[in-house]
Amino acid sequence: MFLVVMDWNLSNVTMLFGLTLVSVPIAWFQVSKVEFKRSNDADRYGRTTIYVKKGLPYLWGWLITILLGIGCSALFETLTPNLVLKEIFSELKNELLTFSIFTQHSDWYIWFLSGATSSLYTRFLKIKEPAVINALKRK
Repeated sequence: MFLVVMDWNLSNVTMLFGLTLVSVPIAWFQVSKVEFKRSNDADRYGRTTIYVKKGLPYLWGWLITILLGIGCSALFETLTPNLVLKEIFSELKNELLTFSIFTQHSDWYIWFLSGATSSLYTRFLKIKEPAVINALKRK
């Protein structure tokens, strides 16, 4: 969706570059205190079950991502309390109901921040605990 809604002009590409640089440390920070627990159980595809306890850094990273989204919105719109609440509730809805991200209009930077931090978080999980690679493989 980011690619569909992105307007490829110089200011947006510059902001995209900056958000990319910021997304990496956010995702790394979110993974910093993750705890893993391997289960002796396997799922229906025979993959090892791994439990992930995210902790406070994940929550802080998520809050930083929301604030970045609000900051980006402030560059394009007048910042009002209503806009801030809209962004917060939108992020909460997306976090709790993953499918809802496809039912709403979002600006390109919201799509990018959500996708970049999530994919980088998963990549850093795999680096920190290589067993996650097998647990996430499709069979």
